[in-house]
Amino acid sequence: MAGSELTKGFETAGRSSAGSHSGGGVMRIALVSDTWRPQVNGVVRTLSAVVDIARGRGHRVDMITPDRFRSVAMPNYPEIRLALATPRAVGAMIDDTAADAVHIATEGPLGWAARRRDCAAIGPRFRWETSCDQSLAALVPVAADRHADAA
Repeated sequence: MAGSELTKGFETAGRSSAGSHSGGGVMRIALVSDTWRPQVNGVVRTLSAVVDIARGRGHRVDMITPDRFRSVAMPNYPEIRLALATPRAVGAMIDDTAADAVHIATEGPLGWAARRRDCAAIGPRFRWETSCDQSLAALVPVAADRHADAA
């Protein structure tokens, strides 16, 4: 279900300009996630399935994940690597993909860096869909306070 909802969202997103996506054909998708292989968890399994489905339908999916940056272990959950990335670096990677759609799967450093990028300029191709903040707050209580201030 999550995979079909996600790809449906990509298929209805679009932008108007040369090389734009008008709801049909192959899409270029930038998927930003703070959790990715070699981790094995629900987020990684779901995103792996979504990527496989999208690629199976002929779409191009470019992953922006912690393995592309220097990173540190997350306190209390060392299997998760927190990328040390700036919004500018993440934004440049998104731009390099020439994506028709951007999906931010998590609210970790990469998700926030992607979101801090000029979301208004991204327009309808931008999608933010996660409850990672609630999971992070359960692991690191300080995160809940910081998240509430940012809202």
